[in-house]
Amino acid sequence: MADPTNTQANSRAGEGMSLLDPRALAKIGNMALLARSVVEGTLTGLHRSPTKGSSIEFAEHKPYSQGDEIRHIDWKVYGKSERYYVKQFEEETNLRAWLVVDGSGSMGYKAGDRISKLDYSKMIAASLAYMLLGQNDAVGLAATGGGGEAAVLPTRASSSHLTVICDALQGLVAQGDRKITGAIEKISESVRRRSLVVVISDLLEEPDVIGRTLRRLAGRKTDVIVFHVQDPDEVEFPFRDPIRFLDMEGPAEVIADPRAIRTAYREAMAEHIEALTKLCRASNIDYHRVTTDLALDQVLVRFLGWREKIAGGGR
Repeated sequence: MADPTNTQANSRAGEGMSLLDPRALAKIGNMALLARSVVEGTLTGLHRSPTKGSSIEFAEHKPYSQGDEIRHIDWKVYGKSERYYVKQFEEETNLRAWLVVDGSGSMGYKAGDRISKLDYSKMIAASLAYMLLGQNDAVGLAATGGGGEAAVLPTRASSSHLTVICDALQGLVAQGDRKITGAIEKISESVRRRSLVVVISDLLEEPDVIGRTLRRLAGRKTDVIVFHVQDPDEVEFPFRDPIRFLDMEGPAEVIADPRAIRTAYREAMAEHIEALTKLCRASNIDYHRVTTDLALDQVLVRFLGWREKIAGGGR
């Protein structure tokens, strides 16, 4: 569970790794290629802090090839041969994974040369789809946006499904006030046991409403992981001069002096994050808060660590 007091979450950790910097990745026009760049780039760096262990009986090694599960790389063999080999196991059980992406208007926010929350969320979703499909898991997508009903792509395990998912993500525009809870509820009836649901959102709803929706999902014996995506401005509130704040999901606007409200704003945001953290912890939901300047390998390493924990029978 992420610590809500760690407001930056090592957001500068990506400096010096330009290929995984969100700003550099944004220049890649093809979402599937972007996903491959993120996953393979993460693989290159993982040997510095490998994850270990498995709950399935080990059988033999085979040379690593694209699409093999990263956590099964044998780093002892790599240390001796400087070649990647993965452990093969007697039995593999695949799962069904749903990626739930928030495309509401607030997700379009960005500041300076950073990318928007929605573009960052697309990168996370595409990278996870690439990784999960490479492990022969079935992946589906549910997304809000455009002011209409949540768009849903059913779960498929074929490699060609990555193109379908990436095309859908590519066309997703931050628009409207459709809440992420609606998208979660939309796919909840399709979720079965041995399923994973990854929610990617700025979670700008009342924590109690989000909590109820997530609890119902977790109550179905489904593994749930939440990526709470924020722009650093939302946490730091760095504004100084009087400014007009616009509601990105409606017509409201207000002119305020940031210096007069900064302390109250930061306290309110900290309370919001703390409430979300407690709600997720109470329902055994993994909550990770990320900011849009965080290198993408940091996000994937967190996800891999979660999968390793689940494989080992922990939560």
